[in-house]
Amino acid sequence: MHLYQTNGNNNLRVYSMIPNLKRIMEFKKREIKRVDPNEVVLLVKSSERVLEGSDEVIQLSDIFFGEYSPETLHPYSRIFFYDDVYSNVRNEKRTLLRNYINGTLQDTRAKKVMELKEAKYYLLLTQQNYFEQHMTEWLTMRGIISLPKSLYLLYLLENGQFNKLIDEDIEEQFRLYDYEHSKTLDLNDIRDIYNTGLVQGSFDYTSQTIETGAKILNKVMCAGIKI
Repeated sequence: MHLYQTNGNNNLRVYSMIPNLKRIMEFKKREIKRVDPNEVVLLVKSSERVLEGSDEVIQLSDIFFGEYSPETLHPYSRIFFYDDVYSNVRNEKRTLLRNYINGTLQDTRAKKVMELKEAKYYLLLTQQNYFEQHMTEWLTMRGIISLPKSLYLLYLLENGQFNKLIDEDIEEQFRLYDYEHSKTLDLNDIRDIYNTGLVQGSFDYTSQTIETGAKILNKVMCAGIKI
């Protein structure tokens, strides 16, 4: 990932963000303890595919409809926490959390679950689709990790979703990375590449990306982090 800094001479300084894997693992181990250990891994059982959509912010009512009514075919969705009574469930939880902390989970998605204007859950989906339970109408999505806000913000940072971090306090998350100046580019050259059709797309979009990256870099520098 990269951050940017511009000056009046149309120079674009590009900085690389280098994750410090040891610091990130230690941060995840510490922060995941903020969630009740009995509620850190959960599943959703539903009659509709409420978590498969692309919306990154959903309402709690979307995944907690209440009781199912066979008479009215009212949609049903309910959050369930994994019960540690069974050894296979304990092992599944341990493996899932270990893989999350080690950074080996692939193709994950995060969703912020709101109740009115308050964030109720930050969910990390480690599976992309529901599976249908045999001989029933229910759909189940397992392997969902309930993150504290600090780890949700780290997820956004790790995935370069800088536009969602402009107004957030993420100094701790910034310190999980090292920063180095990698190159300096000429903004006029970049603009010419678009104007001559060598690259499809809009320079305006690239300009917005640069502006957002510059804001994030300014937050890094204001936090007193050496770059």
